[in-house]
Amino acid sequence: MRPTAITLPVIGLSLILSLPALAEDAEPAAPDNKASEQAVAPREPLTARSQVEATALERQIDPKQVQHLQAGDEQFLALWLEANSAQPRGAVILIPGDNESADWPQTVGPLRRKLPDNGWHTLSLTLPDPLSTVPIVTPTPEKPASDAAETATEDEKTAGQPAEAAVETPPEPSTEADTPVEVVSTPDAEELRKQHEQRIFARIGASLEYVRQHKPRTITLLGQGTGAYWAARYISERPAKDIQRIVAISAQAPEFASSQLEALLTENKTATLDVFYRSTTASNKQLHQRLMASKRQAESGYEQIALNPLPGNLHDEQEQLYRRVRGWLEK
Repeated sequence: MRPTAITLPVIGLSLILSLPALAEDAEPAAPDNKASEQAVAPREPLTARSQVEATALERQIDPKQVQHLQAGDEQFLALWLEANSAQPRGAVILIPGDNESADWPQTVGPLRRKLPDNGWHTLSLTLPDPLSTVPIVTPTPEKPASDAAETATEDEKTAGQPAEAAVETPPEPSTEADTPVEVVSTPDAEELRKQHEQRIFARIGASLEYVRQHKPRTITLLGQGTGAYWAARYISERPAKDIQRIVAISAQAPEFASSQLEALLTENKTATLDVFYRSTTASNKQLHQRLMASKRQAESGYEQIALNPLPGNLHDEQEQLYRRVRGWLEK
């Protein structure tokens, strides 16, 4: 059926009335400010590995042994056992190596549990993550809101121009005066090393403060792996009359160490036991150098004990270590 003269004006009028509604639908939705804020929100720092392991360890240990000590602005887990004696011989503070816990199954755990039966208080502590595993996070500077709005406006203007016009439009010249420079300050390697050392010294200091509350006759710092380095380093820089012995077991210097392990173990005046397992030629060479260095000292309390490794027999290997350490402490 062909449209009549009346039908055509009616159709045209209806199209004109519908244009405002179509224009409203075509308008872009307002940006979700909350979503954009969440997108640029900084990520929370990851929990340190040592802290995660300490939390898991705390669930497995008798609550009576658990101590939360304060070192500066942070707390750390320490495990305390009193001597099973009416007259304790003294206290032994055990310092684990890199990536080891306060109840590590080799050296630290067995010794902290066995020595109380021989009259020694024991306190084993948790060290921070090794410096080599701590990432340096460089924050990404955020663009100010005003700059972002101007950029969006310019993009809209450019989008409405022909392609050739957009390409031919030269950028406005800028100078250093009107271009803000974002300076991001991050600690360098030397500063990180100093901060790491301060954290470890603070934890050893807090451990000594706790142990001294029990008035021990004498205190021994016992370190395993890199923990031996920190024990010797601490007594070298902060000597104390009540710290009379150092036990270094499988001693090694940590990455980024600022002091020589040989000098720390052989040049101090504190009685030092250097326990090692017969293994590689390289370690034997270092041990020989430490022994020769100690002989060059007029007054040296340095002593070495060599143990045979017992692969596949961890129990007997730890028992052997305990007997040698116990015997030396009783001298």
